[in-house]
Amino acid sequence: MGKRRAYTPAFKAQAVLDLLTERQSLAEVCRERDLASSVVCRWRDQFLENCSQVFTTPHMDNEGRQRIADLQGIVGRLAMELDIARKVYSSAVSLRRRRGS
Repeated sequence: MGKRRAYTPAFKAQAVLDLLTERQSLAEVCRERDLASSVVCRWRDQFLENCSQVFTTPHMDNEGRQRIADLQGIVGRLAMELDIARKVYSSAVSLRRRRGS
C-alpha cells in the first residue's frame, strides 16, 4: 500500500474554491490535481461546515496567553539588563576619559 499524500491547506482551499465558484467541475478538479472525488467532496463538506469561523474573532487559549505573558516578562527583563549594561558602559567610558587612558 502506498504512502498517503499530504496536501497544504492552501491547496485544499483552492481545489474547493474552484469547485464552489464553478470554475471547474468536480471531474476537472479531480483530474487536474490527481485526486479522488471522495477526497474533494470531503474537503468541500469540511469547508462549508467551518466557513462561518472565518468571521469570528480569533480565540486564544490559556496556554497561548500564558506564553505571551512569559515572553513579555523575558522582554522586560532583557530591556532592564540592557539599560543596566548601557549605564555600566557609560560609566566605564567616562571613568576612562577622566583618567586619561
